[in-house]
Amino acid sequence: MKIAQNLIQSLAKLPGIGPRAAQRLALHFLKNPSLSGEVADILKTTANKALSCSLCGNIDETATCSLCIDPNRSQTVICVVESVEDVWAMERTQEFRGVYHVLHGNLSARMAEKTLIRIDALIQRAQNNKALEIILALSSTFDGQTTGHIILKKLENIDIKISQIAQGVPLGTE
Repeated sequence: MKIAQNLIQSLAKLPGIGPRAAQRLALHFLKNPSLSGEVADILKTTANKALSCSLCGNIDETATCSLCIDPNRSQTVICVVESVEDVWAMERTQEFRGVYHVLHGNLSARMAEKTLIRIDALIQRAQNNKALEIILALSSTFDGQTTGHIILKKLENIDIKISQIAQGVPLGTE
């Protein structure tokens, strides 16, 4: 059953999938070979077609993602997030009508500033698009706050409104 063990080990590498869940998934795939083929085809297609948006860093099938080219979105309001998952979470609210800028991580106080090149791309994008507002939607961790501080420092000579999303527990919900 080496093939089953290899499948279990591969599935266990996925985030949120432990050894037992990987075993259950592997058994399900082994019992349903047509599903295995379907998932394999989708994974292969996704790996071949998924691109990082040249403007915001989101993942889509085109060089410029559907959010960046949407004419109903304000190009002058940029929401800065740490990951593509954050874009998806914001989009589920169906409230934000601007565009995004994905940093693909945050800047640790232990790292050199130059390791996060997407910050420089944000500054350039804000200047080129004549952005009116940048909304920082970064984590409340120390690294997220460090990243926000560096962005603020780089934007201090640019006339632009900078906002931050609310964080913490609302009064009365604790």
